[in-house]
This record gives sequence, C-alpha cells and structure tokens, in this order.
Amino acid sequence: YISQSRPSMIAVIFVLCAAAALAAPPSLPFYAQIQGQVQCFEKSVYCAGPIQMTFQAWFQFNADNTFNFYREDGTSSGPMLYYNREYVYRTEQYEYFLMTSQSSSLQCVHLQSGSNIFDRDFLSNATYVGQELVRGRPAAVYAGTWIVFNIPQHFFSWVALDDNAILGWNSTGVRYDYYTITDMGSGFPADIFLHPNVTCTPGSQ
Repeated sequence: YISQSRPSMIAVIFVLCAAAALAAPPSLPFYAQIQGQVQCFEKSVYCAGPIQMTFQAWFQFNADNTFNFYREDGTSSGPMLYYNREYVYRTEQYEYFLMTSQSSSLQCVHLQSGSNIFDRDFLSNATYVGQELVRGRPAAVYAGTWIVFNIPQHFFSWVALDDNAILGWNSTGVRYDYYTITDMGSGFPADIFLHPNVTCTPGSQ
C-alpha cells in the first residue's frame, strides 16, 4: 500500500534536488555582443506594437555591474518598422528607424528618458521557478523584476542547463531570444558608439 501523499513527497524532493544541482545563474560579460530575435506582442514600455525582428546588440556595463550603454540594431520581415537602431544611455536614448524597406532615409527621435534596462548580474536577484524547453533545450526558468523607464517590470529569463548560457527573457509583451552571447573582452570598436548623421526630433516615452 502506498499512501496518496507519497508521490507528492517524491516530486517535492526531486524538484528540490534538481534546483540544488543547478549552477549559479550567469552574468553577462562587461562588454557583451548579442545576436538573436525579438518579438513584441503588444504595445508596452519596450515597443510600440506587434513586431518580430532579428537583432544584434551591444551591452556595456560599469565596474560595479550596473548598466552603462546599450546599442541595438534590428531588421524586421514585417511591413512596418523595417529597420530600427537604438542607442540607450542611463538618462537618454536615440531611436533611428526606417519604417518600410522602401524608405530611403533614417528618421530619428531623441527621448529624454534613459534606462537601467538591467544590471550585468540581473539574475543574481531572480528566483528559480522551474524548468522548461526553450528552442528545444532544457533550461532553468528564473523570475525577477527590473526597472525600465522608471517602471518596475516583472520578467522571466531562461538559462540553458547544459552550458549555463542565458537564452533570453520575456517581459510585458516582448520576448528576446539570445542565440549567441560573445564576450568582447576589454571593449568595442569605436564605431559602435558613433551615431548616424541625422537630425533627431524630441520625443516622449
């Protein structure tokens, strides 16, 4: 005879052992180059509406692991916002874009609101909540909160169980899938910081 509580106890012990066996959540490199895909499902603090883009991004963090600078270049296969380039600082950001593949010149909006986005070790304060398959890979799932444009936002992030790589995150209607994360060592080429020669109009977040 096996009591009804026995399977539940076994399941609890299995989950606790699996969590204990996990490697410590990784941090992003101080200079990280990332390639992947972003999907925006609805209007949010991150993007204006439904869109899917492939992207390349560059993160720079300070010595204390806090966010310093971010650039993202994205190209969409959809009919709107064909190309987007962001330069995000702690107190301001610049958005350059082509609305369609037929657009001939970049437009630019300058926002007087920057972003922490998240710290280099943002997963250190996140909570392990389980496991799931992400793009066919078993991954640990973490839940946490970060500040975007002064607004607390809940997020879920995935870390591959086989090599402890950050696979991306999902928050408030937008999902970033990280396909590759490259440690750029001591810094980026100087042209990463250069802005296009385009006049920017003031905007609001």
